[in-house]
Amino acid sequence: LKNRTEIIQEVLKNEFGIDKPLRIAFCCSGGGNRAMVGTLGIFEAAAKHNILQATTYIVGLSGSTWTIAPWVY
Repeated sequence: LKNRTEIIQEVLKNEFGIDKPLRIAFCCSGGGNRAMVGTLGIFEAAAKHNILQATTYIVGLSGSTWTIAPWVY
């Protein structure tokens, strides 16, 4: 969290004009392939609009974890 905070604050300020601390989280559901594809769509849109880069927490289970792993690492 310490390492990520500086990056998040920079993105929030530069992209969205937000100077106050803000925590953004994604909670992704399970369900196998459906969850994996749904999570991928959400992450693609969030990345396109630089929201994913300002995200503090990402959690998921089952199928969504297969999509989350490459984005996190």
